[in-house]
Amino acid sequence: MNPLNPINPAVSLVLEHTLEGTLGVEPIELTADRVVARLPVSDRIRQPYGAVHGGAIMAMAEGLASMGTLRGIDYPAEVCFGQEINGSLLRTVFDGHIEATATVLHRGRTTWVWDVRALDSEGQLVAVVRCSIAVRPNRKHVPDQP
Repeated sequence: MNPLNPINPAVSLVLEHTLEGTLGVEPIELTADRVVARLPVSDRIRQPYGAVHGGAIMAMAEGLASMGTLRGIDYPAEVCFGQEINGSLLRTVFDGHIEATATVLHRGRTTWVWDVRALDSEGQLVAVVRCSIAVRPNRKHVPDQP
């Protein structure tokens, strides 16, 4: 993997060292308005009965919303964090992959709201998720003095 963070090169944390990397999320498209990623089904994201764990889908959704928000804010002067998430799991997935598309619904000064749609390998809707991301000043960042 490229040593630069594909979400924002100014961010020093490598994607594979994050929860998204642990889950196996593979970014496909990444803008401040739309994020698309794929999650291959593997044992690491299954619940004990062999189906994909709903928590993995929800974590992927929040990750996509956070990635898009990070792309659109003034990092490192601002940072973003998950604030609220709710979703409906509509279909059980046992194999293949999940492809999710996150689109921004609201881009506010302190909160962004995202809609995330997850599809299985056959293109059937698996989950719908609404995710709010908080945008805050980065108190650890000290601007350069002139």
